[in-house]
Amino acid sequence: MSVFICGDTHWGYDHQKIAMKPWPEQRGLTKDDYLIVAGDFGLLWDREETKQERYFIRELQDRKFTTLFVDGNHENFDRLNDLKEIDMFGGKVGVVAEGIYHLKRGYVYIICGKKFFCFGGALSTDKEWRIDGRSWWSDETQTKSQEDFAYDNLEAIGWQVDHVITHAAPASICNQLDFVDPVRYNDPVARFLEAVRYRIECKSWHFGHYHDDCVMEDKFYLHYNKPPMRIV
Repeated sequence: MSVFICGDTHWGYDHQKIAMKPWPEQRGLTKDDYLIVAGDFGLLWDREETKQERYFIRELQDRKFTTLFVDGNHENFDRLNDLKEIDMFGGKVGVVAEGIYHLKRGYVYIICGKKFFCFGGALSTDKEWRIDGRSWWSDETQTKSQEDFAYDNLEAIGWQVDHVITHAAPASICNQLDFVDPVRYNDPVARFLEAVRYRIECKSWHFGHYHDDCVMEDKFYLHYNKPPMRIV
């Protein structure tokens, strides 16, 4: 069993990174192997299921691996929030379809024997050009109850996990990205993750959102263009 991570797929736009040619390792995978998308999965986007969406779902289901994702900011949260929930990996997940699951904010999941703290969401800096309920949702940023839920789950395990999967980065990491304006990018999710950063112990922290690829401080991985990276 193995776990791979990749950046935003914005399904239909940026999912080519998980095609066979850039990611040939998938040939040897099974449904007991996992690909985690670090937010902006984007498969459920329209108000209702479309023919194209059904095609993409079937395409993913035909792959040899199981697909997991945290939410980003560019997601249809009305539909994500309506997904059926089931117990999986020691927590609750939303079911898009068999083999495609939403990892919800604040849970510590056990995947392939490793602990993963997951917390999606981020602030959209382009929301003034988007339409509320059609291309932008206020659920893109966290609630106080989601923060409290995360803190309680981390406290219960002594703040020790193997890997962290988020969409945004902690504020201090975000501020190291020279293409992100820290004044304009006053992200409440990044501020929350900054508080988490200084208490949690982890081997690696993976995120997307900023549309680049780099590694900072030896364990903070920004993913976007590169094909999936194996972490377990």
